[in-house]
This record gives sequence, structure tokens and C-alpha cells, in this order.
Amino acid sequence: MPSATRQSRGAVIFAFVLVYLFWGSTYLGIRIGVEQIRPELLAGVRFAIAGPLMLIWGALSGRRIRISAKEAMRLAIIGWLLLSVSNPLLVWAEQWVPSGLAALIVSITPLWFLVLETWIFAGNTAPPRRH
Repeated sequence: MPSATRQSRGAVIFAFVLVYLFWGSTYLGIRIGVEQIRPELLAGVRFAIAGPLMLIWGALSGRRIRISAKEAMRLAIIGWLLLSVSNPLLVWAEQWVPSGLAALIVSITPLWFLVLETWIFAGNTAPPRRH
């Protein structure tokens, strides 16, 4: 196996490990957090910490955020829905649902979007997979 391929494969594996650690631990953290903090507060604090950290990282790494007004509006709506509907419902539900089940339910969200776009919004299908 060439060195570049091995290095690329290693980077992909490392990225997956990070995703599994951070994304997976989120649900355990929520489960532990709702035992001590009100769900609404926990949901808000999570985004209040993550947002500035992501902006700081972007600035330190030299990335510029350039979006049109239309994209900004779309992203604002998505962000509002995440902050006011999705995340608070998840945090509230984790008072009774095991964190592993919550993670599993949320993890199939991309599949639901694929199904909705394919069957409801006909014509917007996933591109064919290329090898």
C-alpha cells in the first residue's frame, strides 16, 4: 500500500474515532446533565459553548465564513429549529430514554432526509455512488 494511501486511510480512521468519541459522548453527557440541570438550560448552554468555540477555531485556522444573504437566512432558520425544537426535545426525552437509544434514533436522521427527499420531493435523489 503506498504511503499516501496509508496516511489518508489513517486520517479517515482517526476522524471516525474523534466523531465516535465526541458525538457518542454527547448523549451520555446529556443523560448525566439532565439529572442535575433543567433540560432547557442544558440545551442552551451546550450551543452557547459550542458556537463560540467553533468560531474561534475557524478564526485561528484562517478559515473565512463567506455566505450569501439567502444562505444566511436558511442557516438561521435551521439554527433556530435546532436550538428551539430539536435539541430541547432531545434533552427533555433523555430524562426517560436511555442515552444509547437516543443516539441511535438521532443517528438515523440522515436516512429520514434521504427518504423524504426521494419520496416527497421527487427528483431530488441521492447521487449514484462512484468507485
